[in-house]
Amino acid sequence: KNHKFGIVECKFDRYENKFYIHEKNYLSENELTGSLDAGELAQMKEQGGIIIHTLNKLGIPKDAYLVCDSARPDNIRLLRDYGWEYAFGVDKPKGSVMVGIGLMQGMQVFYTSNSLNMDREYREYSYAEDRLGVIDDEVIKAFDDLHDPARYVRYAIEFQLEGRI
Repeated sequence: KNHKFGIVECKFDRYENKFYIHEKNYLSENELTGSLDAGELAQMKEQGGIIIHTLNKLGIPKDAYLVCDSARPDNIRLLRDYGWEYAFGVDKPKGSVMVGIGLMQGMQVFYTSNSLNMDREYREYSYAEDRLGVIDDEVIKAFDDLHDPARYVRYAIEFQLEGRI
């Protein structure tokens, strides 16, 4: 509820190995709910909650592929129940963060000039270090609210190219 609800729109040009990202949302569920007036709150409740309301408000088409965090299967079911039948979770086995980062580092990544939070995250995103200053194989869980969904999409594209989905 307090964590940023990062929504990105991505396109991948596999022939040029270019990945394009556009930031769609960087507000938490609480921030989104707090910005609604009484009429919009009632509409949100009728529409199935803040996630559905936000996707509708952003104009996310029902035939879009929604790559989601697999840790929240209830949200994936909710999306499917409300018409986004191509909503699916990306499995995140141990080491998948580093694999996803490696995939992202192996291509040209572009983001739109309106994606101000993506730019900030790009500058602040960093690896964890152990007590001796040696870089760990994990990233710091901060400044990743837009990078995580972009990484999920890139990971899903890799699965698609390999014929796994």
